Formats: sequence, structure tokens, C-alpha cells
Amino acid sequence: MTYKNFAHYVDSLKAFDNRLALTIRPFIKIERLTYKDLRLRAYQAAHYLSSEGVASGQRILVIGLNSPQWVELLLGAQLIGVVVVPVDVRSPIETVHKYAQRTTPKLIFRSTYLLPELDKHYETRLLEALDDLIAEQSVTPPKLDLTGQETAIIVFTSGTTAEPKGVMLSQRNILSNVSGVQQALTINPGWRLLSVLPLSHTYELTGGCLALLSAGASIFYLPRVTSLAIARGLQEYRITTILAVPQLLSLFLERIRQTANDQGRAGVLEAALQLARILPFTLRRQLFHSVHQRLGGHLDMIVTGGAPIPIAVATTWERMGVKTVQGYGLTETSPVLAVNNPEHRRLDSPGKPLSNVKLRIANNDHEIQVKGPNVFSMYWHDAAATRAAFTYDGWFRTGDIGRLDHGWLQIQGRSKFAIVLSSGLKVFPEDVELVADKHPALKAVCVVGVTQSDGEAVEAVVISERSDRTITAAIAQINAQLESFQHISIWERWPETDFPRTRLLKTDRRAVQQWANASLTAETVPVETTQTIATVDPILHILRLSLGQPKVRIKESDRLADLGLDSLRRLTVVSLIEEQLGVTIAESHLNQTTTVATLRHLVKKGAPAESPAPHPVWPFYPQVRIIGNIARETLVRCFLRLWVRQRSEGIEHLRTVTGPAIFIFNHVDGFDAPVVYKALPWRIRRRLAVAQADDVMRAHKILAFATRLGYAAFNFARVEPFTPSLEYTGRLVDQGYSIALAPEGKLSATGKLLPFKSGIGLLAVELGIPVVPMKTIGLYGTVPLHKSWPVKRSQVTVRIGQPLRFNKGTSYDQATQQLRQAMQQL
Repeated sequence: MTYKNFAHYVDSLKAFDNRLALTIRPFIKIERLTYKDLRLRAYQAAHYLSSEGVASGQRILVIGLNSPQWVELLLGAQLIGVVVVPVDVRSPIETVHKYAQRTTPKLIFRSTYLLPELDKHYETRLLEALDDLIAEQSVTPPKLDLTGQETAIIVFTSGTTAEPKGVMLSQRNILSNVSGVQQALTINPGWRLLSVLPLSHTYELTGGCLALLSAGASIFYLPRVTSLAIARGLQEYRITTILAVPQLLSLFLERIRQTANDQGRAGVLEAALQLARILPFTLRRQLFHSVHQRLGGHLDMIVTGGAPIPIAVATTWERMGVKTVQGYGLTETSPVLAVNNPEHRRLDSPGKPLSNVKLRIANNDHEIQVKGPNVFSMYWHDAAATRAAFTYDGWFRTGDIGRLDHGWLQIQGRSKFAIVLSSGLKVFPEDVELVADKHPALKAVCVVGVTQSDGEAVEAVVISERSDRTITAAIAQINAQLESFQHISIWERWPETDFPRTRLLKTDRRAVQQWANASLTAETVPVETTQTIATVDPILHILRLSLGQPKVRIKESDRLADLGLDSLRRLTVVSLIEEQLGVTIAESHLNQTTTVATLRHLVKKGAPAESPAPHPVWPFYPQVRIIGNIARETLVRCFLRLWVRQRSEGIEHLRTVTGPAIFIFNHVDGFDAPVVYKALPWRIRRRLAVAQADDVMRAHKILAFATRLGYAAFNFARVEPFTPSLEYTGRLVDQGYSIALAPEGKLSATGKLLPFKSGIGLLAVELGIPVVPMKTIGLYGTVPLHKSWPVKRSQVTVRIGQPLRFNKGTSYDQATQQLRQAMQQL
């Protein structure tokens, strides 16, 4: 489909209105947007930006983690011709200042914990708060006639060797690329994509977002992109497709091999890979059933770009029954130029040019040059760079060297990294690496040119655990497969476990080349990489963010509890460590006595996350719920009538409660949950789950069985770690269940209301559903039927209060106190 502008694009999403578009679980509650939700929120975002005085042609800067709000803001901005300047979330404050000074944005949108110091210098908004900000805006399309030539985004290149250039992509550029990608990949509504690359890069923005939405597919975002989060996402969301960079696939494979090795099955894995060579594709998935189960059981295809994928890596994935489809492009081309079709693919090529792209190979230096509606027209305020980017007859110079093989593109390397020998011949590193990557003695290799008196020499910088003699023999075997002028003449070991990486996880060849030349000349040359270097102590920075006190003094001997980090704020610490440092720490490793020094040690060690015991699933089977409901409404109801005479007040307050809600009650008796349950109308209690103390459920198996059967009870932790219980509560709400719980956390010995645990405030704020306070009067001090016979029936009143809702910005402590006050007033 060809789109005139983004208004046309967004309007076309009507065709998928009832389908699932975007999903994320930012903390304990899952957020799902249908295509209709997304479309209407895009309209609201457009009206909001207009109300803030942002006009067509003006700019907003976005530095945020992938989320539905990111997409809403992007589409809303495009609908009124506002230019989006996306910035990588790992960019240091100096870089953001530089981009802001060059583009003068009217507003900056940032994720909550990213660069809060920006608030002092610019007009900022929190990306997570976008839905609240736009809530009162109109859901009608903005009345603005756009031509499609309007600038949509300005993306700054990494600037490894020079000042970053701002690539200006128009709406027409991006949308023509969306059409080309959709046609080449034949995307369909059944695709379920896990987004693991940043939306600040055009690779993910076009290929992993806009192209999929144009076909009605579903996209799933992760609040933190770590190996653990990816593994959970694959399982939870039944992912069929991932858009990735080759390095990520290599890391996945390494993990699979390590798991097999730990289980003593490394030989079995290698034998299976050899057997898979002769098997049809469908049988390969059966052969590697256990691997696919760890990948969620549905992963069918991985689309790669950003760098050439080693054939050995691609071949291994193919043998395991996962299609490996690679493509090629640049930011300046929106970005895709060529891509393989899933049904007609070659592992040694990034594919054929898109149908709406013209591609030629220059006669003099074999540079790949392109024309097409997806090619940008200029760099931001840089006429000289713009002129240098195009040939005299208007073709964009990619700077890559390649050739066409019966229509299939072959990339030989970047012209700036071509190694010029003394003979004048050029060696392209990728040609050599294509052979070297296959050798088992080398874990990784980066080929660079090192300067000598008469020209450059080909050097292989290797990562390997094998001996020098073995590596030397491997280099000889590699050279035997190369043309004589391509031979590796020098090799060195890289001193770390991995090469420096760019933000798209490509090997930073420039940094490796600088190191190689410095080691040969024995001169100290600083290695520059595009990785972010923290300018402050990251641990102290995270603690201050969690406390909300950017200048508080923290000593290594300080305990987390002494700093004011209670159990809930420690959850924030764990999340930020995983998000910003890429280290997963089990929540149970942190407690009141943990010191800053201990925390630092845990981060360095990378303490593994502990898998909590799974919650039983049988209580929520439809057949079990039918049996449980019948038992509760007959036998248990008769039991209660013998024990108490019960009446309810305030039942009219429940008329506005039409979906899942949280019902909180005062805990004065071990059997007060059935009384509270009975006070609610059938439409609510038929899908009501009761939170029961984890320690009680474990200690009393018969009671646990009975409450699970009759009341859909589930274990809720009263001591750390709390996260599994909170997350499980969120999942039940996602399934349409209301929750009943006693926020005091323990039985009141006097009948008076105890302080509430702050976890109820967290649930109320994060789940965003109504919280209904309920108070039992007359139940305290009664003698349960099973303790005495005959017994005088007690008169019990259950008072139901007004439902309360809390905005996202409400503090957990504030919500907790308001709920306690509401119950106290009943």
C-alpha cells in the first residue's frame, strides 16, 4: 500500500481496529492497546502537542525506553507535522545537550529515570505520563492537510569519527520504506514481534514498528531489555518474530551451548545440528523441541540487520528450525534498501533491493549507490555534508562496497575500512572475516588494517581461549581459503572477553583498529568507542534516583533501610540496576541490613535471579471454578448462616464498578474473607480471587486446597521477596479477576485497624483499577461455629465504601494512607 502521509497511514489502521497492536508490562500490570486505542491516542497526542504550542515544523526531542507511549507520541507528532528528534537512551547528558542546542526542541519527553537533570534546562514531560496528559483531548483526527514532504524525524548518526550529522527523513521517505518492507517480507497479522532494539534507531522504528503496524501485527515491548527479560518475553507473549542484530543471535547461541554443556549434553547438541542438515525444516523444530520450549515454543523467524551475520551463526539457527532473514540499509535510506524474503532467502546475502528502490554499483570503486523515495534529501544544517553524500547525477553514496550476483546484493565492506596494500590492491575486512568466522578455534575475529612504512597490512584481532600455536595454525588454514592478496599477515589477541560495541551491538572496528595500531607502535592511543561512559558512580546514582534525592550523601557503610529504602523502594533499586547496568539481582538478596558496599559487590558478582515457586493453575480452570462456585454458594453459605446474621450497607457504591477491582477489608477474624465475599453481588464474586498469607497456605494444606477451590485463593507473601506476589496479582487482574485482600497483613488482636502495608498503595497506583474499602462490624470477638456448639449467631454488618482510584503519579505511601483513612471512616 502507498501512503500519502501519516494521516493516511494512521487512518488505514482502522482496518485492524479490534486487533491487538501494542503490549507492555511496565511493572505488575500489563498494558494492551488495540489498533483503535492506538489510533485514538495518536489523535489525542496530536491535539495535546498543539495545546502546548508545538506547531508544524517545530521539534520535540524524545529520549525514552520503547513503550506504547513512544509510538503514540510519534504518530501524534506526525499528524500535525511536528518533527521528532529521537535520542538513544544510553546517550550521556552532554550529547543530549548538543542535540537539543542544534535542534531547539519546544518540548523534551524522557523516561522517568533517564537524565532528570534535563528538567533544569528544558521544558520536559515524562513519557510514562503521556496517557494522563492527553486524556482530556479530542479523539477526532486533526484537521491539517499534509503533503508528505514534511520532515518527520531527525536522527543523528553516531559520530564516531566526526561531528554527528542529523539525517532528516520526511514522512514520504519513511512511509515509502514501510510499503517496500511490508511487500518484501509479506508481513501478516499473525506476526507477534518482541521489540528488543531501541525505537530511536530507524531500523527498529521502520522495520520493527511502522511496517508491522501497517499489516495488523502485534508488537510486545519490554520495560528492560536484558537476557532474562527477553527469555521471559518469548515465553509469556508466544513470540513468533524478533528483529535483532547479529550479536544478539550469537549471544543466544552461546547461552544455548552453555546450557547444553552444563547438562553434559554438548555432544548431543552438536550431533543434532549435524543431523538437522538432512531434515526438512518442520522436523528440525521437533528435533530441537527443548530449545524451542525455552524460546517460547513459537519463534519462527529472526530478521537481522545493522551488520552482516556470520554464516555459521545463521546456519546454526536454520538447522534449529528458525528462519534467519537478513537485510541491509542505512539511516539515510529510512533505512532498508535490501532484504531477503522469508520463503526465498540466502544466508550469504542481505537480499535483493526493495521493489521501490533503485540500486547500482559504481564502475570505478564498486560503491553501492541508490535512488528512491526512501532516500533522505539533506542533513540538518549541513550543506557541505549533504553535497558530499550524493553523486553529480543525484545518487546517494552509501560508502559501502559491494556487487550484485544475479540480483542478490553482496556487501564487501565499508570503503573507509578498506585496507590499502602497498601494491594498491584493496582488502575488505568483511571478506576475510566471512572465512575466519567459520574456524572453530576463533571465538571472534575483527580484521583491520595496520599502518606500515609502505602501506597497510591485514591484521586479525582475535578472541580465543586456544593456544598461540593453535591460533597460528588456524590463521594458516584461513589464508589457504583466501586470495593471496587477502592473506592475514599479523594476528593479536584482544585483551577483553568481547570487542567494543556500538549502540546497535556492531563491533566498533574503528576502536579495534586504533588499538591494533597503538600496540604495534607501542604508543598509547586512547580507544574511543560509542559506548556510554558513566560520569558518576552508577550505584550511587541509582540509589539517589530511588530515593528521589539527587544530592543526598551516601557512604559505603550505609544500610539501605537507614537511607530510607523500604521494601518497595528496594524494588525500584533492583529494576534500575537491571535497566541501567544490565545486571539481574534477586530481590531476596536485598534486605534492611544490606549495605551500599554489599550492594556494589552483588552488582559486580551479578547475583542470579531466583525462580519463585509457581502458583497452582488448577484453581482457575473453568471446570474448577464452576465446582468451587457451587460449593461456596451452597455448603459454605449454609455454614455462614449458622454462624452470623449478615447485612450489607453501601451496596449502591458498586454500581460504577464494572471491571476488575481491589476489595480491601479489615482483618479481625480468621474467617472474615467468606463474610466479605458473601457481601458482594454475584457478578463480582464469580470472578473474585482472595489473597491469602503465603506462610499460612504452606502450613495448612487442607485449608489451602479448600480456599483455592471455593475462593480462587492464591499465595501472597507477607515477607520479602514481594515482587512475585505483586506480579501474580497483576496477572490475575489481566485475566479479569478482582482481588480481595486484607492490607493490614496480619490479624488485629484488638479489633482496631492496624497500619496498612504499603504494598496496597503500590497495587492501587500501578494497577490503576478501583479500590473498594470494606469494613466488617460485629465480627471481632465472635466464636466460630467449628469452635463451639451450640453458638449464638452474631449480627455482622459489612459496610462498603466509595471506590477510590489513583493516578500514576501518586506516591505509594500517599495512596496507602488515603485507603486506610477511607476504611477508618466507614
